[in-house]
Amino acid sequence: MLGWSSALLRAALILTIVLLANPAAAGLGCLKMERPLKQAITIPASVGEELRLSFRHSIYGSQVEEQFRITEEGLETTELRYSEARLVEFYGYEGARFEAGWWIVEGKHQIIPFLDLRVSPESLLQIFLGSEPIFLSPMVDPGGLVRLTVIPCERTIDGRRADN
Repeated sequence: MLGWSSALLRAALILTIVLLANPAAAGLGCLKMERPLKQAITIPASVGEELRLSFRHSIYGSQVEEQFRITEEGLETTELRYSEARLVEFYGYEGARFEAGWWIVEGKHQIIPFLDLRVSPESLLQIFLGSEPIFLSPMVDPGGLVRLTVIPCERTIDGRRADN
């Protein structure tokens, strides 16, 4: 755990406690966050649970949210949300519905084995697994990369998650 900021450790601890207290998160899988040259972080997650990315668009500066469902094979795209209609066109979608301040595009329900996320302080990139946000900027150098992968959780004989 060398090199981890106290804020990052606190966020990881809170998120782990929240997820382990949730019976639905009783351990069908884990979300692994890998950072080049740094220790990976593994967070308990359930198959079927929603993962949401929230970030500021690098060109337009407006808010984007991407929603995924955790599967045994990876992350399934479920919904894309844009705060501006021009982002729907920018990403090449032909149409979107407007609802509660968002332009919403249904995901193609394709399975993505991993996500590589480029992190900058300006993007305010965060992930939500449950209701707790995880800010990625403190975890990597500006412009750094984080890879999110769904992996099986390691378990002890009594069923508790074994830390990696």
